[in-house]
Amino acid sequence: MNVSFFAQMLMENVILKGRFILVSFLGDVAKSETFCPIGVSSWHKLKMKMKANIVILVWKHFMIPDGELFDKAILKRTSKYWRNYRYFLRENYFDRMTRTDDQNYDNRPDRVSKQNWTNLVDYCLYLEGWKFQGGHTISAVLGLLRKEGSSYVNHSAIEMENLKVEFLAVKKQNEDLRQKNQA
Repeated sequence: MNVSFFAQMLMENVILKGRFILVSFLGDVAKSETFCPIGVSSWHKLKMKMKANIVILVWKHFMIPDGELFDKAILKRTSKYWRNYRYFLRENYFDRMTRTDDQNYDNRPDRVSKQNWTNLVDYCLYLEGWKFQGGHTISAVLGLLRKEGSSYVNHSAIEMENLKVEFLAVKKQNEDLRQKNQA
């Protein structure tokens, strides 16, 4: 009886170690430009062939059962690591406030290709251009308008005009900041 209990515990320990190795492997795949280029603006825009290559690579290195459920789990975990890696790069190598655009383009990590870094910086600059001063995006402000009081949104011409004026003012401020950073 002790032997079977010991064998079961040993097997569970091997499975846990294998799971950690798989998860670590998926993290490495997510950082590889061959499989997951960071220059793509969204995981959903990554080509299906690249996603299929990720699944095939995992099948080659690990004994994972065939099936759509397992394939989706592999891609879901890989996409999480890919997004986290892109966030890490944006936080550590991109800074709109203290660097000019050219400095952000030049501050490329060693293991990232110039093309992918340029695409990521372009994407970050695009995102920064859509932010209000308080850090809220335009869609967040519009969502706030929908949530105030009732589900009805008054789309009167005056309200829309006020939103346009606010939007254009913020856009002008962003352009002024961009020109100031480039100077």
